[in-house]
Amino acid sequence: MFKRIVLAYDGSTHAKRALDAAIEIATKFGAALDVVQVVTHAHAPEAVAAFARAEQVENPDQIELAKCAASNLAPAATQARKKGVKSVNVEVLRGEAAGETLNYARANGADLIVLGRRGLSRVGGLMLGSVSAKIAGQADCAVLTVK
Repeated sequence: MFKRIVLAYDGSTHAKRALDAAIEIATKFGAALDVVQVVTHAHAPEAVAAFARAEQVENPDQIELAKCAASNLAPAATQARKKGVKSVNVEVLRGEAAGETLNYARANGADLIVLGRRGLSRVGGLMLGSVSAKIAGQADCAVLTVK
């Protein structure tokens, strides 16, 4: 039923619960699991930028994206592999969370998007919408939000 699952992950409590659900589904169906995090700003601090210049790294912001993957996504991937998910990929994306998650899911043929549901106030939710609501409303595949 599910061959590729995209997990929107940010390390929050809800995201950790979503990770558990995604792992359970992926192991049950033998699905690949893509753990993605979208960052709105990934700008290298001056110390990192100075190091990058010294090492002739063209894009110091890439170092910040790599740090995000190492500190947040790598432990999630390790947990998935330990629990039996055979194919795990991690990606850090830059941009608006809902849009980038949807673009990634479409581009990679996801059958399911799993994400945590974080509560905005009713007024905030009406005015801004939430990432989970946007994804659920615009996805081309099934969406599971985990509380």
